Amino acid sequence: LNHPANQSELAPFLTAPAARRKLLEHLHGGALRCLYRVLFVLYAEARGLLPLDMPAYRDGYALTGSRGLIHKALDRGTDPRENPSAAQGYFEASLRALFALLRAGADLGPEGRIPAYVEGEPPEFDDLRIGDDTVAHVLQALTRVSTRIGLVTLSYRELDVEQLGSLYEGLLERSVDYLEEPVWRIRLDGDVVLVTEDQLTDLRRRRGETG
Repeated sequence: LNHPANQSELAPFLTAPAARRKLLEHLHGGALRCLYRVLFVLYAEARGLLPLDMPAYRDGYALTGSRGLIHKALDRGTDPRENPSAAQGYFEASLRALFALLRAGADLGPEGRIPAYVEGEPPEFDDLRIGDDTVAHVLQALTRVSTRIGLVTLSYRELDVEQLGSLYEGLLERSVDYLEEPVWRIRLDGDVVLVTEDQLTDLRRRRGETG
């Protein structure tokens, strides 16, 4: 929504609440497909279903490994969130090249063959820019967990089909909507909830808060 390259294409959908909701639903579906692709690759690379031992794939397309996209995107020197000069579209283009490879497959001769995993045309979400900093953020969120000793790498090798299915279903249960007024995100009785200004004022009054 905020990427400068998308503004002219998204502008017609931002003029009315109904159009905005339709746009958000469209982008939500496209974003989920993108996340599922990344999850599939992380799992497939961890289980040896994608050829990390094939130089062309390992050096040019892989997400994991010492030469993978994750290592490049999350390295302090090349992380576009830490180093704005690194945000040149390389990480987004690399991710899209990987998705294109999974759709089309490739015959690399002596190195081997990568089969096509996805059929059909790419969704319209692929026509929009997502930005290198967003790619880095998503890759970190899917592969690192914050602990008392810092960020720890998650192991996708340990996931089984049932756990992947649970992730898939959990994401499907989420929905999006466009809010007509600002809201506050607060922690209420252990849960994080969204409340309007009037609801927040009422909560403070009932709890005797004056701040």
